[in-house]
Amino acid sequence: MAKYNRTATTINQQIDILFSRDLKIVNSPETAQKIENIGYFKFKGYCVPFYDSKDHFRPNTSFDDVYDSYMFDQKLHMILLSLIMRVETQIKSKLGSYIALTYGPLAYIDDDFFRSTEYRTDFLNKIKDDENKANTRNELYAKHYQEVYDDTFPIWVAFEMCSLGTLSKFFSDMKTVDQKEFSRTTFNNPNNNRLKNWLHYLTLVRNCCAHNSRTFSRRYSTHPTFQSSDINSCPSLRENTTFPILYILKELCSSSNYFSACMLDLKQYSEAYPNANLASWGFPENWFKFLR
Repeated sequence: MAKYNRTATTINQQIDILFSRDLKIVNSPETAQKIENIGYFKFKGYCVPFYDSKDHFRPNTSFDDVYDSYMFDQKLHMILLSLIMRVETQIKSKLGSYIALTYGPLAYIDDDFFRSTEYRTDFLNKIKDDENKANTRNELYAKHYQEVYDDTFPIWVAFEMCSLGTLSKFFSDMKTVDQKEFSRTTFNNPNNNRLKNWLHYLTLVRNCCAHNSRTFSRRYSTHPTFQSSDINSCPSLRENTTFPILYILKELCSSSNYFSACMLDLKQYSEAYPNANLASWGFPENWFKFLR
């Protein structure tokens, strides 16, 4: 294994390196400030999709092409996180109510609630970890249930403590009959298998955005699943890119006005950064009409 032995470079040297790789770039204070604000390492991550070979840009690739892609990606992250948080809250509320009203607030503790006792043990261990994190954050509701109810949490409190990833796994580990009934009575589009897939896809995209990783030109580790009619209407949905998450959010979000407002914001951002090619995120040309 090689030892890293490269030396650090200044902003001006970094601009020279980009120029030597045939990026159309001008060494100006404005350019230097933009690279400094982003960081050269992160900026290079947005350069990679523009390469036609190692460390060489496609002909006529400009600094604005890369910069606009970065800026649009940042705006997209904010919109996605906002929508995902709203959908996560809504699903936690609806699923918690379904479980509590059908089986009782503490049903998840029962041996036969999940599809296996192993899944029950996994969730209880995870909730214990989430409880410790809630204590670290000084969440008063966690302390209340610890002291008043002998460290026992009804399902809605357990969901309040858990992450989207834990929620996704919880739904996947529920008995199939409950997955089907919840999906059927709560949503119009997804059946239980699609909802499992969508929650997992939401988690992947959420983690990417939360860690400020690049969603530009990214392929995720799984493919979203849709009805044939959806794919026929928009073939871009079959790809494991970022665009399908917006359709998933449209289908899951109970606040249609909020979703529409977010799409208007996204359209404005696409116009503000015209050098960002939305196809790199999987967007079809008619994306705005399709999502409205």
